[in-house]
Amino acid sequence: MEREVVFEFIKNKLYEQGAIQGEINDETPLKLRALMRIKMFICCEKKFGVEISLEEEEKLKTIGDVVDFFYKEQKLRK
Repeated sequence: MEREVVFEFIKNKLYEQGAIQGEINDETPLKLRALMRIKMFICCEKKFGVEISLEEEEKLKTIGDVVDFFYKEQKLRK
């Protein structure tokens, strides 16, 4: 799966949840309410077959960080 596919999935989930308004790109800060953040990570874990620990999750500061994490982890699992 290409990185762009991972990015589009995450971007669309954030729009669907109403978590972020406006343009979303790699530099967009990951400033989400706790429930929105949890929902986003659960959706990503299910979609990409990758679990993320709380410690790893706390390191992710931008949308690009989240995309890179799930992109790299799902590639490692194939």
